[in-house]
Amino acid sequence: MKSVIRLFLIVALVAFASTASALTIGDAFANNQSASFFTETDDAPTGEDAETTFVNNTFSADLTSPLIFVGKFDKDDGAEELMAGWSFVVTKESISVDIDGTTFNYGYTFTLYAPENYPASSAVDFVLGIKQGDLYSAFFFDNFTLDITGAYNSFNTNNGLDYSHISAFVAGAAPVPEPSTLLLLGAGIAGLAVYRRKKS
Repeated sequence: MKSVIRLFLIVALVAFASTASALTIGDAFANNQSASFFTETDDAPTGEDAETTFVNNTFSADLTSPLIFVGKFDKDDGAEELMAGWSFVVTKESISVDIDGTTFNYGYTFTLYAPENYPASSAVDFVLGIKQGDLYSAFFFDNFTLDITGAYNSFNTNNGLDYSHISAFVAGAAPVPEPSTLLLLGAGIAGLAVYRRKKS
């Protein structure tokens, strides 16, 4: 009986130790709402394609269309790898935010600006990905209007490095065609009509 109790205590201690050692990178909010879903892994995806695959696979049940990578903010180099027209800014700034009657304190703010040719009322799904060493956290926000402003915390630091980079993904928004694109399309259709008339 003592050996069974001893075995039970050892299993309980191992389970508690593994739970206590799990590292959460942080928490986040955007457009004054908490994330709908959150995930993290200690096997961080490396590179834009791997991150995009990871967030699409993780949140696939909640997506109406695939997430696309729109930009990355590197801790050392700032904004980089942005899709044309997108702007992504992250600032180390302490703020307090009231969400549903509860005050939350955050250490970083971010803003994702959409290109001008996206309608101001575009509803998108948005994912904020935070990479720090081998850890990666992803926060899913659904049905947001562009532009997106928010904040996050980084609970894990490695020699003072709070994050290596932060990535932004959106799904569900389509740009409004530029007037020049519509003009070119119209000219092409008119040209085809003239060609058909001459031919007949």
